[in-house]
Amino acid sequence: MRPAWTLVALACGASGCGAPAEPGPLQAEAGAPIVGYVGEPVTFDASASTGASRYEWSFGEPDAAPAIGTTAAATHTYAAPGHYDVFLTVRDGAGRSDTDAVVATIVYPPLPFRASASATVDADEDGARLFVVMPDFDRVAVVDRAAATVTHLDTCAHPVALSHARALPYLAVACRESDELEVFDTAALASVGRAALPRASRPAGVVVVPDQAAAYLALAATGEVAEVRWDGPIPPTPALARRVAALPDPRAIALAEDAVVVARFRSPDDAGEWTWLPLPDLAPAERHALPFDEVVDSDTHSRGVPNFLLQIVPSPDGRTAVVPSLQSNIARGLVTDGQTLTFETTVRGVASVVALAPDPTASLGDQLARKVFDNRDLASCAAFSPLGDYLYVGTYGAETVEVLDAFTRDTAGAFLGVGHGVDGVWVSPDGAELWVSAGLDRTLVAYSVTDLSASPQELLRLDLTPPSGEALAADVLLGQRLFAAAGDTRMSEDGYLSCASCHFDGEHDGRTWDFTQLGEGVRNTISLAGGAGVPPLHWSANFDEVQDFENAIRAIPAGTGLMGDGLYAATMDPLGPAKAGLDPDLDALAAYVQSLARTPRSPFRTPAGAHTSEAAAGEALFLSARTGCAGCHVPPAYTDSRWLAPGEPLLHDVGTLTPASGMRLGGPLVGLDTPSLRGAWATAPYLHDGSAPTLRDVLVAHNRGDLHGHTSSLTPEEIDALVAFLLQIE
Repeated sequence: MRPAWTLVALACGASGCGAPAEPGPLQAEAGAPIVGYVGEPVTFDASASTGASRYEWSFGEPDAAPAIGTTAAATHTYAAPGHYDVFLTVRDGAGRSDTDAVVATIVYPPLPFRASASATVDADEDGARLFVVMPDFDRVAVVDRAAATVTHLDTCAHPVALSHARALPYLAVACRESDELEVFDTAALASVGRAALPRASRPAGVVVVPDQAAAYLALAATGEVAEVRWDGPIPPTPALARRVAALPDPRAIALAEDAVVVARFRSPDDAGEWTWLPLPDLAPAERHALPFDEVVDSDTHSRGVPNFLLQIVPSPDGRTAVVPSLQSNIARGLVTDGQTLTFETTVRGVASVVALAPDPTASLGDQLARKVFDNRDLASCAAFSPLGDYLYVGTYGAETVEVLDAFTRDTAGAFLGVGHGVDGVWVSPDGAELWVSAGLDRTLVAYSVTDLSASPQELLRLDLTPPSGEALAADVLLGQRLFAAAGDTRMSEDGYLSCASCHFDGEHDGRTWDFTQLGEGVRNTISLAGGAGVPPLHWSANFDEVQDFENAIRAIPAGTGLMGDGLYAATMDPLGPAKAGLDPDLDALAAYVQSLARTPRSPFRTPAGAHTSEAAAGEALFLSARTGCAGCHVPPAYTDSRWLAPGEPLLHDVGTLTPASGMRLGGPLVGLDTPSLRGAWATAPYLHDGSAPTLRDVLVAHNRGDLHGHTSSLTPEEIDALVAFLLQIE
């Protein structure tokens, strides 16, 4: 038998015989990324490490003690959700060490069904097919993800939102112009039927109950939530089951664990609003606020009220919801606070996070955070990753998707140049793909999101245009794209502003702006719907053609303009030489505005579309010499707006001018252009300075000396009748 020392000698290495043997390789292996739940133990396993005799785990949670020992596995319980950087250090007997890291994503357990929100793009339960609304075509595009093919479903008129059931093969589509909900069987790709909604109710959002043949809709014109069911005999017939009051002007709607959640599209001046309607009763709870942001204006942040609330999107765990919107800084202006409006202090995109499920740190309705985006306009849509750890927010005119850490709201990436009119985002069930609808480009774009630290990778860009071709004239579509193009430096500096910032969908933002720096004054935004761009334009009639908005583009938005500088210099006087015909893009912008010839129908009329008896009595008063209303608001246009001579408009002083009303083109403001009353029910607040919240206020509280119609002698009942008529003018 050989002596023991011989064995030692045989183990001699390069350091020579008799020297200690070199230890084997030491390598730390912390394992694959881990997902765990708050309050539940999470086990980390370093057994793949080599050469280790001691293991030290640092769990990335503040004040958490490290785990140190000779066992490869360690367990830790996290108290809060987040992305935690967990570090493993291994050591051997020779004093060497090695370190590795792993990310632990800690979330709350998800709801039994994936949270649902009204959207423009959704998918069936396994994500095999996507559905995209196409309002201008009266269709829904159906996209086969695997085959990258597109087919179409014909729908009711002007579909604006859809929702797919999570457990049943149902797709619900809300159609704004026909006041209908259409339900499709997605297994057969066939219509189940249509449910008629109240006339002129303008359904704006829809969400399907995950395991029922039922849906809830936001009725924008009536301020209601409607329930539609199709769970009767075979074949089922969708039918309106009930309507409940919610809040004015709702568009965003979602289904939380035990409630319908609805947000107001256009906000009051002091705060955005949303409400919670518990199921099954749908009894409206108190309204919750998204407060006016009082931060000091800067190049990265500015004050304002969240406005244009298009979506409210619950997180997968149902504890919070995100509300993308546009923050409007109506507190700024030379009269208002002595400061000029600038391209970066007027509006900017924001995403507010609110509490849904109460917990020890927040009560229902609390605002938890607000992400303010730099160099971005309206945040129009949002979607969570399947775990709820990342949030994807689309910006309508800046043409981006912003990626946020859902726990910290820190930016985790961005996808740029997505396309015109970003209006919907969807994330695949495995979290690997992001699909984005660029509605004004008629495209659906797919990106890889498996590694957010890598350069953005576009996987696919699908044209959704039906075989029948484009529905809009080429110049109108181009003009609509330009109207929304905050990311086009010709329209706006740094991506903040576009025409759609005040006139989304061609309507109005409900805001009153201080335009004193422009030689005007305090001005209430006018809806473009129904006006068809017919001059004179603006309250002071300071533009004589739509192309004069070139002046507005170069003002507060600080765009470089659509016209060449030489052409602009020769035509910059808005009542001087015409701009029409000098630039095709500017003419296209005008073509889009001129296409807005329809006013929204009134929900105050009878179901058959006739005047109520009270409104008929009010019409008689309106047309009578006793009130004189029709002298300026001449039917059928309900305005006497016109030119008396070139550059000389017909203006009226109706007793509402104040020092804050400012000037007209740098000169005295002697009166105002008469606005049309068509669709007036939808355009509150009223008067040039937005000082009248209601039409009754116009007739009573703001009609000094009967300069705005002879109403002081009317009885309360006659005022009621006159208001009823005004609310029913279409």
